[in-house]
Amino acid sequence: MDKRPQPRSPELADQRAYSIKAAYMNHIIVDSLCHPEMCAGLEVSVRTRRNIERRRAELGSVVRSLREYRSGETFEQLVHRKFARFFGKSVSKIAQD
Repeated sequence: MDKRPQPRSPELADQRAYSIKAAYMNHIIVDSLCHPEMCAGLEVSVRTRRNIERRRAELGSVVRSLREYRSGETFEQLVHRKFARFFGKSVSKIAQD
């Protein structure tokens, strides 16, 4: 394991990598899809809101299987690819789709 300098100490420390588990990221993304703050001010009918909530419940995970990854693709790239169709659209336009 590589050793790295550390602040205020002459001793070298083991290198540590920071990463977030995919399951945790899935939870964050799905939970934010219809969070009240995300939908604040959105004028949608009760029926549309139920549809959004139903679709959210159906999602479960952003990544359901390792087969969804393209060769060499990172989790961040996969999420970006899956959500790219929503970029630049308003919340009401996304709700219509």
